[in-house]
Amino acid sequence: MWSLLLKLGLTAVAGIGLGLVILLQQEAFRREFEYDRTRREPDPERASTKCSNRDKSRRNTSKSREEENQRELLETLLNSDSAECIICTDLISYEHKVWSCPHCWNIFHLNCVSKWAESNVNQSIWSCPVCRKDIRNNGLTLRYRCMCGRVAEPKVIAGVTPHCCGKACRRECGRKCHPGPCSRDSSPRPV
Repeated sequence: MWSLLLKLGLTAVAGIGLGLVILLQQEAFRREFEYDRTRREPDPERASTKCSNRDKSRRNTSKSREEENQRELLETLLNSDSAECIICTDLISYEHKVWSCPHCWNIFHLNCVSKWAESNVNQSIWSCPVCRKDIRNNGLTLRYRCMCGRVAEPKVIAGVTPHCCGKACRRECGRKCHPGPCSRDSSPRPV
């Protein structure tokens, strides 16, 4: 009988201990959630004041750094033949025809993205496989153009990033034709 009471007592103590552990975990989770919530919610005093020019310039600097990083990454991937088509997951070679999204700048094989566009019910407006933003064909089929859109069917030029024409960027950013966004003009380019 004592062994049964001992077992019941140990079970009760273990149950109480487990209950305390669960309560402590819930309290820790609640505190963490409250901390995160207060960090995400805007401060009412700051929300009522206008952003200073300094704050705006910080955001623009951050955005231009991201654009510069993306441009450098795309150039590196294309120059090393290690860029990958998101649709078919094959590598993109300098000899493949490609298309780049004017919104997220991801690069796809032209055949893959053409099939993707054709699979949409409304083929004049379809969405990018990555960023899901609308792409308007305006009745034109997708075409292989250099990264800035100036030259149709660009030829491979020694010392120039593949799929680039080597001329001044059509988006007038002051650089040579390049993949990815321009640092001064982050608006979508013509398709």
